[in-house]
Amino acid sequence: MKKFFLFDLDGVILNSMPYHTKAMQQACFISEINISEEIILNNEGAITYELLKEIAKNSNVFLTKEKYFEIINNHKKIFIEKYAKEVKPYYGILELFYKLKSYDKKLAIITGSDKDIVDVDLPKEISNLVDVIITADKIQYRKPHPQPYQKALELLGAKKEESLAVENSPTGILSAKNAGLYCIAIATTLPKEKLSLADVVLGNHSELANYILNVHI
Repeated sequence: MKKFFLFDLDGVILNSMPYHTKAMQQACFISEINISEEIILNNEGAITYELLKEIAKNSNVFLTKEKYFEIINNHKKIFIEKYAKEVKPYYGILELFYKLKSYDKKLAIITGSDKDIVDVDLPKEISNLVDVIITADKIQYRKPHPQPYQKALELLGAKKEESLAVENSPTGILSAKNAGLYCIAIATTLPKEKLSLADVVLGNHSELANYILNVHI
């Protein structure tokens, strides 16, 4: 039985990854860099300077750190201005959160998004149920580093063996596993074979709810 449930945000709670992908591609295009949807989804929440610098070479662009941060800021601006209003929670996620709270479970969100994005796209009806939210700008190391999950465990006062994580990307799974957590992956944005490092891989939110409530409560 688990007491603490730690959820990724984009692609797990919110259907936001297609919009983040468009915003990142548009932000890169402004700087004459082409970046594929596959790269963005495989590296969700972890588009580092080193990664984008290598991608930029394919577009014959030398990426400075200044230009990198300009792209990151443009991504956030484009997402907030053009796409945030389109983002919705996945069907069934709110009901799952209510059910977990009815069993007196503690909930956390661990996201690769910054707080200013979370503030505009996470509905209050969900955030009000959550005990801890870890955003990328509030920690030193982003996923796949274990620090985001380690920080959440610390703030929750949770033991690893009493906790589980829910993720949808290789970087998120690595972060959770490196923190010593049992990890469920959900194939919302990538095929199941890309998520094989997780302990369990599920196909949709109905399977996720059934699995958590029947196995871990």
